[in-house]
Amino acid sequence: MEHHNITPQSDLEGILFDESAEPKALPLSLLEHITSGFSRGEEIGNGGFATVYKGMLDNGMVAVKKLFGTVDLDEKKFSEEIRCLMKAKHKNIVRFLGYCADTQGEMVDCGGKLVLADVRQRLLCFEYLPKGSLDKHITDASCGLEWRERYQIINGICDGLYYLHQKHIVHLDLKPGNILLDNNMIPKISDFGLSRCFDENQTRTIASKVIGTMGYLAPEFCSVRQITVKSDIYSLGTIIIEIITGEKGYADVANVIERWSNRLEKSQPDTQLEQVRVCTEIAIECSDFNPARRPDTNNIINRLRATKNADEFATELKIADMLPDRETSSDVEQTLIIGWTEEKQKILSILSESITEEMVILPIYGIGGIGKTTLAQLVFNDPQFQDYTRVWVYVSQELNLSQIGNSIITQLTDKIGNISTKQMLHKRLKELFFGKRILIVLDDLWEENPKEFDKLKVMLGLGLGRKVVIVTTRDGGLARKICSPAVTPYKLETLTVDKCWTIIKQKADFEDRVDQEQLEHIGREIATKCGGVALAAQSLGHMLNGMTADEWESVRDSYFWSLSTSEGHEVLGSLLLSYSHMSVSLKLCFSYCAIFPKGHIMMKYDLIYQ
Repeated sequence: MEHHNITPQSDLEGILFDESAEPKALPLSLLEHITSGFSRGEEIGNGGFATVYKGMLDNGMVAVKKLFGTVDLDEKKFSEEIRCLMKAKHKNIVRFLGYCADTQGEMVDCGGKLVLADVRQRLLCFEYLPKGSLDKHITDASCGLEWRERYQIINGICDGLYYLHQKHIVHLDLKPGNILLDNNMIPKISDFGLSRCFDENQTRTIASKVIGTMGYLAPEFCSVRQITVKSDIYSLGTIIIEIITGEKGYADVANVIERWSNRLEKSQPDTQLEQVRVCTEIAIECSDFNPARRPDTNNIINRLRATKNADEFATELKIADMLPDRETSSDVEQTLIIGWTEEKQKILSILSESITEEMVILPIYGIGGIGKTTLAQLVFNDPQFQDYTRVWVYVSQELNLSQIGNSIITQLTDKIGNISTKQMLHKRLKELFFGKRILIVLDDLWEENPKEFDKLKVMLGLGLGRKVVIVTTRDGGLARKICSPAVTPYKLETLTVDKCWTIIKQKADFEDRVDQEQLEHIGREIATKCGGVALAAQSLGHMLNGMTADEWESVRDSYFWSLSTSEGHEVLGSLLLSYSHMSVSLKLCFSYCAIFPKGHIMMKYDLIYQ
């Protein structure tokens, strides 16, 4: 085992809260301290090779796995487990935080005689997952988890296993007891004690003995001790059947569908029954005694993704009439055009200079609320592109290439695009792009993975014809990565005080007031506090509408402005002020809505009931 710098408790907390941090060596004394001396009261799990304890930190909890054996502990097995864990970093793999390899000389009893021996303590530290293992949540299909939760768990396990196999890791002990769940019921594969890390070109190996949990072990492993990635696939099939039915063993597809048909959501039973059918068929194929006939994880992921896309499409149709659309569109609000004429002309000039390029990608970047979407809307609707076919796609935090492609197809054909396979999606886009001049806006891009950028560029570059692609993002680094070589990303600078004041006046109906002269100076001082951010000016303008001169002064002198001193967060003070002036009922409503993540779909009648 390599020697590393020993990590104190504060550093362990840092690793816990920084997902990019690397696992480190941990002192035995620290792990003893946070588990109260490995007390029985802190035990959260016990297996054939180790006991798992809850570790209490000042600002969080961890799980500490203590391996059995002190003198005869298998060092090679411990090292292999760490090697696998160091390679595995994925949302569906339990986070590995650190390890302890402590060896001390102690007198031990050996056949009635005291001898000096190297007593070894081998421990691993992980994130703590409060929902425990999957086996505690699996019940018969007539009760327990709803289908959406089971389907989410199946997808998560398959995503995690696909990642492991891409990293040439064979888990070898997949079972519900080794799949942990976080607070949102997201599954995470754990316990790599039996795992093998293959070399890049290695496809199989032979084990020295059969170790694992009967019922989940592949037949070829039990009979001839052969290990391949298909060993995990067999275990996966057994797990999926258990998740769907609450029982182990072979499942009849028709019987499973019949049992679930009475439990599924009435709004979209066909979509969910199709998911049940596909998942059951996948499980049966995975459980084939012949490894060659079992599907690989790539095949499984693609089939699940097709049913997932269908479910998302059905959900979109179901909620279309329930909520106003939160996404951006190409329609620009006339009152927001203030101040962007010069910037729009600069963008148009840059694009005109790149007229010879078959495809040009120009990012517009800047802090949140500054007006990137508004500027993109102005360019999108400019007469310079009146002869172009124009497409507007709202991307947001998750870069889903399938959704982007289908959105483009929908806008180009006026028919809802719902193509699930990459090959057919690219084929259709190539046909639609051929011979056209197309302007595409990708609004609010967050993705940071360069590989995903490359896939996006390939998809947008299909077919012969000129394409102008405008991307809006907050991230300057991201903008530089996705930008075409022929152009430079356009940084949108903050508005002048005069422009912010103009926006405030419009939103506050300033021209209709009789006390304009008294408010002019106060209003300009308020405008200086916007930090040049259009969103801040809009928020303040709406709030000031109808207020008295004294209330305007109160806004100008508010202590909230001292809370927004960090760069890029000038909008904070204005939003806090807006919140402080809400009625009690609106504050309660706002606070309730704030618990949901961005993009979460809220049913309006549920909100009214709350």
